[in-house]
Amino acid sequence: MRKVVVGISATLLAVAYPVVVSVGLKHWAVSRLALLIAAAAVFGAALRWLAGSKGLGSLLVPPTLVAVLASMASWQGDARWLLALPSLVNIGLLISFGQSLWLSPPLVERFARLVERELSTAQVAYCRQVTRVWCGFFIVNAGISGLLAWRGPMNWWVAYTGLISYVLVGSLMAGEYVFRKWRFQKFGAGLHDRFLAFFLAPRAPRP
Repeated sequence: MRKVVVGISATLLAVAYPVVVSVGLKHWAVSRLALLIAAAAVFGAALRWLAGSKGLGSLLVPPTLVAVLASMASWQGDARWLLALPSLVNIGLLISFGQSLWLSPPLVERFARLVERELSTAQVAYCRQVTRVWCGFFIVNAGISGLLAWRGPMNWWVAYTGLISYVLVGSLMAGEYVFRKWRFQKFGAGLHDRFLAFFLAPRAPRP
């Protein structure tokens, strides 16, 4: 239960980050906001540790990364260092997905096997291709986020990193799921799968 609560809290904080930065810069100096963000990152890591997280990398890397960005923002008095975080998160995801293409199995295949243990050769090849698609998405997303952080208006950066990028992620996930169901014609017993089967499964010929 603690892990679920911590996970939901971390997700909400990640989604709220662009708005927090935007609002914070209107009321506080860059150095003060940077300190508060760094403290929040350390507090989040402590919560994950208390919730039972054992991965040293997942505990140390996020707060260290945020601390570096906060230090640079405070030292130079430049808020753009704080705006770089969403882009760096995408780069981190790109590295994770990209590495899995060489350190088999690819991440998408691992996720697929959580639902379906036995995958056909065609499904395994498909999962590898989808992992490549996600790598491409993270490259584009990191590039747009980084460009807006460095040169774009603040409201554009907030809109993209706080809303549009999540809509794109959800659209890609939903689109890939529907395409996978149509291609392999494997439908579960859940309501959503039965709904998709109604539209995507081939109709039996009428006698």
